[in-house]
Amino acid sequence: MAISPPKYLRFLTLLAAIIGAVAVLRASRERAREAVSAEFQDQMQWAAKYVGDSSKPYEQAFALMLIDRYAHKPPKLLGAEDLEIAQQMQNIVARTLDITEFPPDSENSNGVE
Repeated sequence: MAISPPKYLRFLTLLAAIIGAVAVLRASRERAREAVSAEFQDQMQWAAKYVGDSSKPYEQAFALMLIDRYAHKPPKLLGAEDLEIAQQMQNIVARTLDITEFPPDSENSNGVE
């Protein structure tokens, strides 16, 4: 006849498993936040390179749309500091390039007026 462990040991084992799962989920979410932030920084550096380059109109237009997207429709895991950077970047670009309106985003326009 097998002896089963006391009920409190089963409860402690379950509690330890739950705590472990929560720790893994938090670590995973933090890694995802870091990845989103790194991608944001890479894309904003690219956009900064091309946003003022009128000799490359397609890159410039994409840079404007990219900045606008991050400023108005940021990814869920984008941090508040990165969002503030995107909004400030949009304001700086609008002032320095004398832009009254950013290009329409792809969700709201099919390119036909």
